Amino acid sequence: MFILFLIGSVGLSAQFLTFTINGSVRETGNGESLVGCSVTEFSGNKGTASDAYGFYGISLPKGKVGLPYPHLGYETCLFDFELNKNATPHISLERLTSC
Repeated sequence: MFILFLIGSVGLSAQFLTFTINGSVRETGNGESLVGCSVTEFSGNKGTASDAYGFYGISLPKGKVGLPYPHLGYETCLFDFELNKNATPHISLERLTSC
């Protein structure tokens, strides 16, 4: 009985694994850090913003992840991937051109 409980709890904890996404957001043209870029899980449940150096970190559960990177004056980038280990995406955003 104890062995079954132990095996069941290991299987259950695997469903709740979380991984850390540490990355950076920069401007495509000059490589400058983009401060305050929103990094929010597509479902909107968890988010953060890039710091003064363009870096950010967020921990999310294992599975399919969609992270939009909207920043005023720049094209929004959507990074869509399967999260099954820690990740380090470095995102470059294109500046919007005026009409």
